[in-house]
Amino acid sequence: MNEYQKFLIRETKNRFYLFVKGEQREWLEYQILEKGQIVFEQDEDITIKDYALYIYNTSIEAIFALKGKKQTQLTMAKDPKRSIDSFFMNIDFEQKKDAIKIVFKDNLADDLIIPIVYKEADKEAYYAKQREMLRKELLSKASVRCATGESLVNIYFQPCCENYGRTEVALYLYQNKNMLARYKVDPEIFFCAIDKLAYGGYEFVLKQFDDKENLIFETDRTYFRIEPHSFGRGVVSL
Repeated sequence: MNEYQKFLIRETKNRFYLFVKGEQREWLEYQILEKGQIVFEQDEDITIKDYALYIYNTSIEAIFALKGKKQTQLTMAKDPKRSIDSFFMNIDFEQKKDAIKIVFKDNLADDLIIPIVYKEADKEAYYAKQREMLRKELLSKASVRCATGESLVNIYFQPCCENYGRTEVALYLYQNKNMLARYKVDPEIFFCAIDKLAYGGYEFVLKQFDDKENLIFETDRTYFRIEPHSFGRGVVSL
């Protein structure tokens, strides 16, 4: 970018605005002047599709979006915040443009080509976050809790969804990888009673399945302890 182009970008009444879902996210002159490029950063919510660039500059005659050898002239639209007629470009992270070309009025400076960089969000992180949110929602609906007695534990729960099928509970010694027992609970019963337990620490994992035997969710290993005369004290809620 030469000095004439920088002057026209910097000194004239202008703004390069990025909007996401109709809300102003940032203005981009710094990127253009200091780095000679425009970076479009995708929101962590990858389902958002409404991205738009609005450019207002009194020294610009026309702007073109470039993709390979093809160039498409940008139309004018009122930006969502100031309702000022501006050059408008829809931003699509699936169909990326290579650059924009700015044509200045009256040949005040050479045409300016500004490369576009797309910074995509971490899709795996997004899906992992969605899975964890769903898991927490199901866990809340399942309302898993337990209470201990002299030599037993009762594990209580509720169906986590409409297509609930059944629940299964796995019992472990505390910090032991080997399973002690697996209990398949009757679909019409919403607690699991485990008795004849020796004093000490245990963990359980509760799983729920849908009516087609697909795993819906499972809890983390949940600790409880059997102690002498401990009835009513060992209550654990997830």
